[in-house]
Amino acid sequence: MSLSIGGKYVDAVYEANFAGRVPLAQHYNGVDQVAVDVRLQGMRVHVEQGIANFAAQMIRNGSVTSLRCPPMARPTIGLDYDLSELSTVGAEG
Repeated sequence: MSLSIGGKYVDAVYEANFAGRVPLAQHYNGVDQVAVDVRLQGMRVHVEQGIANFAAQMIRNGSVTSLRCPPMARPTIGLDYDLSELSTVGAEG
């Protein structure tokens, strides 16, 4: 299996199981579909990085059974850290 075939496979799974299901008749929280689409487009670069990571793992391991997400970078928070600098999921901006 080549890296491009693995990437296409993972991208197809993403599109079928996530991106293809996002357009809703009415968002459960009343959010406009355009706002949802803009947010998804902003996340796309991160999704593509993850797809490349999964495809490389598929090639390296020869299987899809043991795919792992890369570790997330977490900021070190001290007593003097400004918590308003943290981004939150679902925050309006």
